[in-house]
Amino acid sequence: MSSSAAPSDGTNVNEHTPLLHAGQQGQKKPTPLPKLQMSILLLAVLIESMTIRFIYPYINQLISELDITGGDERKVGYYTGLMESLLFAAQALTVLFWSRTSDRIGRKPVLLVGIFGLSLSMLCFGLSKTFLALALSRCITGALNGNVAVVKCITMGELTDSTNIAQGVALMTMAWSVGATFGYVPLTRIPCRG
Repeated sequence: MSSSAAPSDGTNVNEHTPLLHAGQQGQKKPTPLPKLQMSILLLAVLIESMTIRFIYPYINQLISELDITGGDERKVGYYTGLMESLLFAAQALTVLFWSRTSDRIGRKPVLLVGIFGLSLSMLCFGLSKTFLALALSRCITGALNGNVAVVKCITMGELTDSTNIAQGVALMTMAWSVGATFGYVPLTRIPCRG
């Protein structure tokens, strides 16, 4: 077998044949990501991830103390699962609406509505004393929050090009993971003094 490059007509192609010609192997220099715009988007992703997961450490105790279960500890898991899934159900029902709306009126207004929705729902959740109020605040979080879809559109289509899209998506995933990891920190660092 010869280790020389294959003819350009495609004959004698085997596993040793280079797929790219020597002239095509040079890659374009990656375009730098816009730092300010990307940091704002990454902050929105980080905040969303934190607000989605912040209830996980204490929701079981909260459900027990609100006496939703009537003293039956076996029902705590059911109501906890219901509480945690309401956000995702509401988000699944509204994500296409927010995506279409961002195409129609622009990404920035939809992103601002999402951040406002997160703020409002966290305030409502903190002030809630009944299961219905807690459930509604979690639904508000999901319904008003299409940030992930909008941020993906902005990152993949508007702030990046073919040379840096992988870096933009990787940063977005990293921001989500950091938020998911540290969403629980306020529970131990900022305890309730009431």
